[in-house]
Amino acid sequence: MSGFFWIELVTILLSLGLAVTCVWRGNWKPSHRYLVLACFAAAVYEAAQLGYQHTADPEQRLFWVRLGFQASFLLIPVLINLPAAVLAHAEPPLAMQALCWGGTLALVPLSFSDRMFYVDPGTGLVGKLGPLFMVCVPLFALGAGHFIGTLYRALSRVHDPQVENRIAWVLLGSAGFLVSVAPDVLRRTGMLDVFGRPVAAVGVMFFMSCTAYAVLRHQLMDIEVAISRGIVYSALFPLLAGVYVATGELVEQLTAKLVHSDSWTGAVLAAIVVSLLFEPAKRTLERRVDYHFIRDDEIVSKLRKLEKAPALFVAEDLDALRKLSGELTSLIAELEARKSAEAGD
Repeated sequence: MSGFFWIELVTILLSLGLAVTCVWRGNWKPSHRYLVLACFAAAVYEAAQLGYQHTADPEQRLFWVRLGFQASFLLIPVLINLPAAVLAHAEPPLAMQALCWGGTLALVPLSFSDRMFYVDPGTGLVGKLGPLFMVCVPLFALGAGHFIGTLYRALSRVHDPQVENRIAWVLLGSAGFLVSVAPDVLRRTGMLDVFGRPVAAVGVMFFMSCTAYAVLRHQLMDIEVAISRGIVYSALFPLLAGVYVATGELVEQLTAKLVHSDSWTGAVLAAIVVSLLFEPAKRTLERRVDYHFIRDDEIVSKLRKLEKAPALFVAEDLDALRKLSGELTSLIAELEARKSAEAGD
């Protein structure tokens, strides 16, 4: 499996983790809605890239190209609306929103036309851009210009370091995405093929990683607590999947040399290793994520102790429960002190 496979897989898991936990939080703000749409578009795009790379038939490859670009078209209204939602500004003009939504809805069926994407019989390039693709360019330019321009102007006006960091990380992710898209567009126009394959998947992962970091470290869009466990599982699953594959392959290679026959030993031992690693890895990742949110090891330690409460209740261990009650009281006092300090500032 190539490095791009893991890039695409991790991006899908990260995008779905962010989307699901935004919905799960229940506080459905406009910023959450557009972030979920961006996550959905990123996951579909990366899934289309996986389908494209693991299919040899040109017609099937063309389908995956079209599906990937349909996901990209969903980003146009996101680019228009997300900055205002993040910054709590007024929504963009109704005419601009109508143009972007209308253009997006029109581009989805048009993407199935050979005048939008086709198989070049001369070079064999699947998904070469047709003349109808020029309709997309003004809409993408409008969306990208509005997105970057709005955030850049806001960055020059704010004086809160945390807000500056939020905006800066989103802008950095956007710049990385645009840099990775340029070679793909040149490749599909037939002008220049730098890498010999689509590389926009790297930019999508970079943008989603920067956005996740802004949420995790700088509390972007006030959804940091809600997505903490989503980030844990988004990191945990590809990590354990890699351990499973590596362990299985290693054991299979060893048994093939020693026994000289096919064996399920690798799969069984890999499953055992993953099952043993799951809980310790989850606890370690949860501690690291909690620390990034809370920035206080003592408080994180107290919160971890409270997780024992259900088992202690079942065991009717009153002494341990009273001790946990004291920990909870101290946490409440700490939070009240922080709130009082913030109110005084």
